[in-house]
Amino acid sequence: MKHKSILYWKWDESIFEDGKLERGLDDIVRRSAFNLVYVSFHHLGRPYDDPELYAKIKVFADGLRAAGRGLMADIDVRGELKSFLRAYPKGGEAQMIRFIEGDLDADGNGEAVAQNPSRGRTGRGSTDRGPDAAPGAWAFTKIGKGEADGEPAAAEASFSDLGNGTTRFTVRGGKSNAGKRFLIAAAFSRGIPDHFSPDLYTHYRKMLEYHRGLGLAGVANDEWGYDVFVEAENGNLYYSASFPYSTGMAAAYKARTGRQLEDDLFYFAYAPRGNREKALGRIDDYVRLLRAQMKENNDWFYDTCQKVFGSEVFVGVHPTYWGDPYDFGFDIFQNGLDWWEVKRGAAQTDEFVLMPIRLALLHKWGGGVWYNMWYSGNTQQLHTYFAESWQSARFCGRTHYLGYECPNEPGVFNLKHPGALEQVAATEHKIAGLDPYQTSAPDSRVLVVFGAEAASNWLLSYGEARVTRGTGTLPRILSWTAALFEWVLCDLVPSSEIENGSVRTEGGAAVYGSQRYDAVIWLEPGRAGETVRAFFAGYARQGRLLTFSGTYPSVREAVGRLDAAGVPRNRRRNGCKYQDGTWIFTADGILPVGNYLEIDEEIDGKRVRFTGEDYFVLKK
Repeated sequence: MKHKSILYWKWDESIFEDGKLERGLDDIVRRSAFNLVYVSFHHLGRPYDDPELYAKIKVFADGLRAAGRGLMADIDVRGELKSFLRAYPKGGEAQMIRFIEGDLDADGNGEAVAQNPSRGRTGRGSTDRGPDAAPGAWAFTKIGKGEADGEPAAAEASFSDLGNGTTRFTVRGGKSNAGKRFLIAAAFSRGIPDHFSPDLYTHYRKMLEYHRGLGLAGVANDEWGYDVFVEAENGNLYYSASFPYSTGMAAAYKARTGRQLEDDLFYFAYAPRGNREKALGRIDDYVRLLRAQMKENNDWFYDTCQKVFGSEVFVGVHPTYWGDPYDFGFDIFQNGLDWWEVKRGAAQTDEFVLMPIRLALLHKWGGGVWYNMWYSGNTQQLHTYFAESWQSARFCGRTHYLGYECPNEPGVFNLKHPGALEQVAATEHKIAGLDPYQTSAPDSRVLVVFGAEAASNWLLSYGEARVTRGTGTLPRILSWTAALFEWVLCDLVPSSEIENGSVRTEGGAAVYGSQRYDAVIWLEPGRAGETVRAFFAGYARQGRLLTFSGTYPSVREAVGRLDAAGVPRNRRRNGCKYQDGTWIFTADGILPVGNYLEIDEEIDGKRVRFTGEDYFVLKK
């Protein structure tokens, strides 16, 4: 089987310069053998049905096809707010809630002036206009970070544009609330269509149909979700404190919970003393709704692309948003941590996503190999592509190379530079030699399950209504699991994969997709629902279960307990065992090809010694 080899090219307005597209097409075909080129248009300010843009896409698609290659086009409705609202004036746009706080005076009145957030899809312009509405306002007594003294009282809020990118918010709480704090939930436009709008799919289908005649080999939307608004503090501390919201979302929340979302917004910021569970439960409900809608959106996209472009079309790309394992908390607001639920024909991730996540997605979705998008991790170092590609190949992975050209993002290395494209193409060509041997997936014998609620509930994890870089429960789960993977081949999934039936038991063993495990580690069981608790109660009677919460034991201790239980590690230095018994070893990847590789290992009771280059396969 010949797997996809993917090169990414981000277009901007320079693509319309005479000869620019044709030169790029010739350059890619002449200097490399990538069989799929992914092109995104989010640095262009043009609508999807711009005739000049369509003509350029057609030239590129036709040229690639003539060379035996294919085009994967980024077709994303999130960049089409103007055309969406023209077609469906009442369709609605996605918004985000930002909390505005201040003090009430002796008459129970208060005001605050706040900077409007700058927002909008890349390439489509941004706006810093004031809020569209204030769905909620309250007076309360604050007793600590994320904690209120009892229930809040409803207040009245209004706002006015000061004309300089700021808004004045005014609150009337009444004399009975004199001296208390006020909290306003302000709803700002996010600059994209409402993910919950019933008209979204109609418009999106029209966009896909518009491109039907291009003969596309792939279709993609990247990092699907609510476009998290990330802010900086003290120059380098990143955080997000904006919550997805829309009238469509509020209607879905009411249908799901029986409550008004606007009434529950206060509890996203503060938990009443003595009734913390009320706030935690409201947040859990909200995150479940967000994740369910993102899954529905993504599944619709996958199924519709198959109908419009044919069953062989490659549907991309990755649902993961923020690539660093220490920063993944931002995905809580982007997509509700939907990474495992998004339907794909092949698993796709990006940047620094943990190997245990990549393998879990491969085991669930199949596809032969998984793909990880890489752009040098902001280092601008070409050699990082070699290391990423060779180490990924060891575990049945391939690299999605970003990018051939990306003129508007200084952190991305431009592979069109002389010699660079040839080198990554040589790496990809050599790695393709593993295709005949990677007929099954890596054989992970340990499944790590983390509590979805414990990881995604921001009041529980962060103690306040925001997610801050490098802190919280989820980064701790990710970093510990990454350390475990250095010892034991393992997969990582959230407990929501138990709730939706993806993790199951067969003959006393836990099973996920194509993988059967010898042991399960349960991290952060707090707030688990009845389905999850019942699953683990049943599994504990038959299988090997380790449960950790709060402070985890050292990885060495956990590995010792797994060893004592007879659980195979299924990996060696530079090597990985596959489900069919095959062992694959790869070099660490200092060079594109010709990397020195030496093996001296005890494998399945026999001594294996090898000295050579790049990779070694031990096939049963």
